[in-house]
Amino acid sequence: MVAAIATVGERAVYTHLKDLTDDPDDALTYLGGGQLPLAAIMDALDALPQRLFYCFEFRGGGEAEARIEKSLAYLAARAGN
Repeated sequence: MVAAIATVGERAVYTHLKDLTDDPDDALTYLGGGQLPLAAIMDALDALPQRLFYCFEFRGGGEAEARIEKSLAYLAARAGN
């Protein structure tokens, strides 16, 4: 993933953020709550010379609102807010 970000480089305009668990019945989770190397991915995105728009989404049902809140908290903590 980090290599792909470097390859796209300054051509990137936005990114669709996701994090995944190993549970096949509920693989999507909040940002920072899964198994993807999200810190390294975010570091690679932050190293790009341009600012990016970040997009993330969750399917309905379950605890979608809580996942959104946790994802926003993860991004805010990375930004130092």
